[in-house]
Formats: sequence, C-alpha cells, structure tokens
Amino acid sequence: MTERSARGRATRRRRIGFLTHGTWDPVGLPLWQGALEGAREGGADLFCFVGSDLGAERFPFESQANAVYNLASGRSVDGLVVSASALGGFIGPEGMRKFYKRFDPLPIVTISLEERGRPAVLVDNYRGMYDLVSHCITVHGRRRLVFLPGPWESDEVKERHRAYADALTAHGLEAVSDLIASAGDWTWASGRRSIYEYLDARGADFDAVIAASDRMAIGAMEMLARRGIAVPERVLVTGFNNSLDTLFSEPPLTTVHQPLFEMSRRATRLLIDRLKGGRTPQRVLLPAVPMYRQSCGCGAPVENPARPRAASGSRSSYRRRLGRDIPTLLRRMKRALPTRSGIMKPDWAERLLDSFITELENGPGKAGLFTATWEELIGRLDLGGRMSDMLQDVVSAVEPGLLAAARGQEVERAAALLFRARTAVGEAIKLVEVRRTWVKSQRLHLSLEIINSLHAAADLESVTEILDKHLPRVDIPGCVLAFYENSGTPFETAKPALVRREGAPRLAGAALQSYPSLDLVPKAFLKGGDRESFVVMPLFFQERHFGFIVFLVGTSNGEIYENIRFALCSTLQRLHVQRLSEAARAARERAYDEVESQVKERTRQLEIEVAERRRAEDALLQEQYLTRALTENTPDFIYFKDNESRYIRLNEALAHHLGLVSPLLGVGKTDEDFFSAPFAAKTRHDERRVMATGVPAVGIEEMELWPDGHESWTSTTKLPLRDTAGRIVGTIGISRDITGRKRAEAEVRRLNEELEDRVKARTAELEEANRELEGFSYSVSHDLRAPLRAMDGFARILMQEYGKELPSGAARHLGTIVESARQMGKLIDGLLAFSRLNRQALTSQPVSTAVLVRESIESLRGDYAGRSVAFDVGELPDCEGDPILLRQVWVNLISNALKFTRRRETARIEIGSRKITGRRVFFVKDNGVGFDMRYADKLFGVFQRLHRAEEYEGTGVGLATIQRIIHRHGGRIWAEARPDQGATFYFII
Repeated sequence: MTERSARGRATRRRRIGFLTHGTWDPVGLPLWQGALEGAREGGADLFCFVGSDLGAERFPFESQANAVYNLASGRSVDGLVVSASALGGFIGPEGMRKFYKRFDPLPIVTISLEERGRPAVLVDNYRGMYDLVSHCITVHGRRRLVFLPGPWESDEVKERHRAYADALTAHGLEAVSDLIASAGDWTWASGRRSIYEYLDARGADFDAVIAASDRMAIGAMEMLARRGIAVPERVLVTGFNNSLDTLFSEPPLTTVHQPLFEMSRRATRLLIDRLKGGRTPQRVLLPAVPMYRQSCGCGAPVENPARPRAASGSRSSYRRRLGRDIPTLLRRMKRALPTRSGIMKPDWAERLLDSFITELENGPGKAGLFTATWEELIGRLDLGGRMSDMLQDVVSAVEPGLLAAARGQEVERAAALLFRARTAVGEAIKLVEVRRTWVKSQRLHLSLEIINSLHAAADLESVTEILDKHLPRVDIPGCVLAFYENSGTPFETAKPALVRREGAPRLAGAALQSYPSLDLVPKAFLKGGDRESFVVMPLFFQERHFGFIVFLVGTSNGEIYENIRFALCSTLQRLHVQRLSEAARAARERAYDEVESQVKERTRQLEIEVAERRRAEDALLQEQYLTRALTENTPDFIYFKDNESRYIRLNEALAHHLGLVSPLLGVGKTDEDFFSAPFAAKTRHDERRVMATGVPAVGIEEMELWPDGHESWTSTTKLPLRDTAGRIVGTIGISRDITGRKRAEAEVRRLNEELEDRVKARTAELEEANRELEGFSYSVSHDLRAPLRAMDGFARILMQEYGKELPSGAARHLGTIVESARQMGKLIDGLLAFSRLNRQALTSQPVSTAVLVRESIESLRGDYAGRSVAFDVGELPDCEGDPILLRQVWVNLISNALKFTRRRETARIEIGSRKITGRRVFFVKDNGVGFDMRYADKLFGVFQRLHRAEEYEGTGVGLATIQRIIHRHGGRIWAEARPDQGATFYFII
C-alpha cells in the first residue's frame, strides 16, 4: 500500500467485508443481519459478498458463484468477517486454511470455526447437543437414538456427533454405527433420505432422531408423517440451530438455540475494534441452549437433567436461601439485557426477580405473577434480531442460581416458571414473525414483478430501465450493475451498465466510465454522511461470468436480492444467446450473396453457429432445471392447468397437501377430485376469466378444506399460461398459506376494538373532570373578587381621608395592602384567562408567522421605551392555527424576554425557526438572567416562579397559558437556559 493510499484509508470510513453463502435461508439471513447490526454499531460500511458453500456441488455450476470472493481485497475493504462453518462445511479445516491465505494480509475474524492465529466467535455446540441428548434419554426414556449428520468434513458435525456419543455413553448406552446415518448436506431432502434409509434400506428400530441441523430434522418429520409414524409419541425428533422454521413446523421442533445473529454481530464488532487499535479477545465463546418443544414430547415444563437437583429438607424461605446471591443475579440479568432509556424501566430486573421469588414462595396464591411481569417486559421490546436472544440469555443467566436455591417441590415449580418464560418468548416471536412474513410476502410479490419484467426485457437498455424503475418499490435505494471488460482477466476492469441511487440521476450507457473491478463501485456512487451497507453478488451462467451487481442495502429481506440476481443471470444469458442467434441469422442472409470462393469460409461459420446453438440449448435446459428446482423447493403451492382446468403439473408442496405420494399422481385430475363442488366451481370460474381476459388474478384470499380434513386460508395468484406463439393455453397458479396471518389479523382487530372502547370511556371521564375543574376555577376566582375590592377600597379611603394623620409606618402598610390587592386581582385575571382557554373555540387557518411577530413587537414597544433592545428576526415560515391564540403566545414570549433582559445594557432577542428531526421549530432566545435547568420542570406550572417577585413582576400564569395554547394546537414547548447566560424557548405547532 502506498503512502498516499494509506492516508486515504485513514480518512475514510472503515469498510468491513462479510463472506457468506447466502442472505435468505434460515442460517444465512440472521448471520447477514447480525453483521449489518455490528457494522451499524461500529460506524463502518459493510460489503456482503454472497457466494456459495465452498466445495459444494449440489447443483450444476453452483461453485461458479464463489468467484465473487475474488472481489474481496484490501483495495475494497479493511478486513473480513467469514461465515466459516457455512462456507467450509464441505472442504474441512485445511481447505479453509488455504481459502484464508487468498486474502492475506487482511485481518480476518471467523464465525463458528476456529483458525489458529485468527480471532473467532464460537458457540458451545458440544454442550448444547450433550444436554439435548441427555434430555431425550433421562426425561423421555428413549434408548435407540439415531444421529443424522451433515457433511462429515465439517468440524461442527464432528463436534455435535462427539457430544451425541458422549451423552449416550454417560447414560449407559452404546453409540453403534447402525444408529449413524449416511453423510448429509444440511437440507430437508437429506433428512427425508435418512429416514428412508433407516426404514426401508436398514429396517432399523429406533425411537428418537437427533439431527445435526433443523432442516434435516424437519425433513425427517415430514417423511415420518408420510409413513404414519407419530411424532413424538413413537419417535421424538430434535434439530440444531433454532431457525425460524422450527417455530412453524408441525409439531414445533425441539432444537438447540445457536445465536447466529449475535455471533456475526460480535464478530463484526470484534473486527472493527481491532481495526481501531483496541485490545480484543482472540476467542469469544457463546452458549448454545436447548429449546424444548413438542417434537420431543415437552408439552409441559421439564427439568434439565444437567442441572443439579437441590437437596430437600430446609424449611427456611426461598428468598432467605438466595440471600447474598440476589445482587449477583441482578447483575447477570442486566448484563444479558442492558437497560435502554425510554424502552425499559430502570428497575425491571428487580421487579422480575421479586415476582419470581414471590410466586414461588406463595404458590397458588400468587399464580401468574412472574409470567405477567415477564410478558410486560416482552411487550416493551422489539423481538427482532438480537433482542430475542437476549431475553433467552436473561433466563440462562439466572437459571442455575434460582434452581440451586430451591428445595423439594420448589425445584419442579421453579423449572416450570422458567420454562414458561422461555415459551412466552417463543410465542411472542411467532406473532412478530407472522407480521414480518406478511410484509415480506408483499415485497416478494413486487420482486416477482421485477423478475417477470426482466424475463421480458428485449435488450440491456430495457434491463437497466427496469432496475431503475422497480428497485425503489422493493426498498432497494441503489445499485451498480457492472460487466467485466476482459473475459481473460475478469477481475481487472469493469464497465458499469447502470449506476442508480435515490436522490441522484440515473447513469447508464456511454455516460459511464470503466473502473477497477476490485473497487466494487465507482467513486461517485459512494456518499459521505451516515454509514452504508452493500450486497455484492456475482452474475454468471454455467461457466460464463458476466460481471457483478452491487446493491445498496435497504430492505433486510435477503431473498429479494437473490431473486433479482437469479433473474438477471437468466436474462443476460438469454440476451447473449439472442445476440448470437441474430448474428447467425445475418450471416446466413449474407451467405447467399457471397462468391464461390467464400463457400469454405461460410461452412466454417455454420459449424460455429451449430456449436453456439448447442450451447444455447444447454443453457435452456439449465434454465428449465433451475426453474424446476425453484418450484419444488418453495413452500408455496405452484401448479399448471390446461384450458379445461386439468392439472398438467404441480409441485411437491401441493401434492403433499393433497395427500398424494408423488406430484405425478395429480396430473390429469381437476379440483373436483380433491375439493368440495362449490370450491371447485369457483376456482374453475376464476381460471376461465383469466384465460378469457389475459389479466392475472392477484391475491385471491379464500378458505380451503383439504382432503385430510383440515382448513386453511390461502392467498392465490393466477396467471395466463401461454405457448411459444403467445396463445393462452391454460393457467399458472401460485398459492401461499396465510392462515397464521389471518389469525393474527383477527386478534389485532379484537384488540383494537377493545382498546377503542377503553379510550372512549377514559376520554369521557377526563372531559367530565375538566368541566368540573374549570367550573371550580371560575367560581373561586369570582368569589375572591368581592373581598379584594373591599380591602382595596377601604384601604384607599383610609389613605385619602386620614393619610396625613396616620403614622408613616401605618401609611406604608396601607400601601402594601393596596398593591397586594392589585397583584391578587392580576392573579385572578390570569387564572380566569387560563381556565377559559379550554372553553374557547379553536379556529384553525393559515397564519403568517412573520406578521404575527412583527405586530407583537410593535404592541410591546411601550414596554421597552428608553431601553437599548436589539431584535434579530430570522426566517419564520407560515403555519396552521388560531391567529388570536398564537398572537398571545408570541406576545407572552417576547414580553418575557424583555422582562428578564431589563438589567442588560443592551438586550438581544433572537426570533426564528429551524428544523429539528424533520420538524419546523420556532424559538425566542434572549441574553437575560436565565435560570437553573434543575428547576425547569416548574417552568410551565400555574403560579410557579423561578425568580423573586420583588426582582421581576408577573403572575406566574403566562408560561402556563402559553403551554396550554401550544398543547391545544397539538404541539409542545420546552426551554433551555443557564444562570446569567440567557434562555431559549422552543415550540412546535
């Protein structure tokens, strides 16, 4: 690195590279989102390079995606965070060691797999798997536990298998080879194959399935269900990772929580701290906690066998037994979930621990106290990303100490309370995920529009126009589409075809200049200000690399980026083949006009054309294969029908719900063969309308009764199916199960109705209280006037008739009485005016603020006559409000500033406006005596004064009146000041 580049690196924001296999699957998504959070917290830019698993060949040409890792270099990033377990599962430690050397001397932090000399964030997989297997043996009495591994090259698989074997041995069971399945690849299909292997190929007898990943476990449960084997009654099933799929599987999957989000967040922060020169640990170990759910038979709380049971016999209270441990437990809770201002009450940990102890000691008398307190805490938090992990960490932090202090039956009750706490987090996450899934589905529908538009694009210019138009609709604020200039040295230079960014004009075509590929984006694309995140994806088809696309991150739904990249690759290959075909067609036309001497050359060209056509056919077959792979692996129901509404193709998800062993068994059948006659007639009517009009039917929501008897809601989109000539020959259907969303919507409506009733009742109570208070103030103020007038009148008579005869002291006292009566009259007038504000009608209309301020200053000219007063009036935009009441606000504030600058040789009063957090704020600033901000809470109270009446006159009602006017306009007012350095009053209308 040159001295000049080093100086440039020191001045710009740090850039972190994140290498991952994907941003959308249950493992890749939380890892990516954790890296985003870590970069945000550390104030760094994040470049996420999305390739594939190293060494994996599950699909043809899958490894070509890994070329994107060649773009991660010291030119583009300052350091790398590597999702090591996800990338290196098929190549092992030695393969990863060679992979890391490609990036030397960049600093690297690894996730999940440890590499000597490199910092790593790890998870205690061994302890999590050991506790899980022990639970299945001791709690559920299982004796033949089969193990479903992923790829044996993975260190994580080896560690989980070692924990499985050690747990069997520790409980007197033998870990035999018959109970170990063949190597898998982490997928649902791998889990299904393993169950098929045990049942059919081996004929093995087993009562538990221990899978090395959640996907394999869910696949195993699906195959067991097809074979009529009940889970967990006959065979219990467990997984590993605690991905979102586990919450929605049937039954919910027992698994080991692997804090993927927190791992990548910590790894990113670790790298940033190291780049800043701070002292950082070489190794961070996070716990992996078992999550017991219905797939292992845990419908009620169970005691973890790894916990030591407390001895019985002590009759002292549970709280006394905890004794000195209570401060330690509170510190652990607060470390697990730090207090954030405005989100949690400062005493949340004390309240939570006290409710636990109280319910445990009082039994049924305080049933539900701890659960209610815990659910109140959950309700204050956003359970996305890291927050759900932190809640589970709170339970894990105190669980050993709380159980160790228990005696006798307290142990079982304490375990039950802690189990309910973990379950409540899971249920809350389910509700949050239902809402997020709905939002995600809307954006995915929009991404399908982009994909369909790209498939129809006629040329590269159309592609760039589609991206420019549609990316903001799916919350992607910008992108750079770049192509390699030289296929022989692709990573040297790139020519951008599109550079777009919200708020800036689109750049495309000749307006763009080539730049080094390792820069990732042109310099003009990067902006100063807040940190930014990017997703870097390769563009390739089979072995041919086009270039890459860099997305400016907006949405955190990683599936959208992958879908757009996939459609781009397919479209670019089609355009490439199209260009080749057009060139071949032109060459054939010219061949008829060529002379005899060119026949041999033309023959050679025709041979080239044939070769290109073969490659094009191979490309078409590949596209068909990828389409089939997408169709068969999506959880949505996808099907094709002819013009008679007969199925001509359906995916495996739909076949499963129709009770078919194979999708082929549904070909030729109609909806009448599976559903009720009214429902089948409706679907046929919808399909005929689509075929007749050619207009898609989008978002049809309907209740379906499936052949197995269960009901569910689906959202269906039906599209016209066209042949190669463009004629409509049938329909395409895509249905998504939205039962969870419908239930959530019904619950939200019920809660909204209940809340609305409560608000109406409370509003009525407040209005009645205000009327009574205003009546009381008015009555008291009027009743006080009569004695005041008498006091003032008689005092004046005494002074007029007997003033000369009175001693000087008596005359002075009478003067004090008169002045006090006058001041009391002003106070009563102020109180009456203050009470009338709520009864005075509010007339809202456009108001010229500048005119109001000018008139207010003019009306107060007598108050500062003979004084040196400098007014500085800035920009004052118009506003909406009651002009009479707003005039009173400006008069009171300016009069207040004049009063408290009286002792200044030159009073300076600044009046203007500014924008704060996007809203227009008006202010009045003076150089007067100011006040102590410790007493600012008394500033706007009725009759509250921060200065003595002998020094500065006033009733103490003016600022309270201003505040009530501002509140009636829906705004707020506040002040900032320092003693003897002036004060500033701000307000928002």
